[in-house]
Amino acid sequence: MSERIKKMPAWLFGLAIGGALAFGAQRAMATAAFDTCNDPPYNGGTCADKAECEDNCDSIFGVGNWTQARCQGNCCECVL
Repeated sequence: MSERIKKMPAWLFGLAIGGALAFGAQRAMATAAFDTCNDPPYNGGTCADKAECEDNCDSIFGVGNWTQARCQGNCCECVL
């Protein structure tokens, strides 16, 4: 009985390691944050606010090559 109790933590530790590796693999295979909003009309990537969206539009389309930047739902829309 005492030997079974000693082996239980190693089994539980192995399960925790397996879970951590599975979680890490999922995060590694996840889509990059910039790519999640790339489909039109959200062609400016992700943003936290309007200023970040404007910076994204400048870096993607060039300064002055877009007319309006909108950050909606953490996705940036650059109106050309």
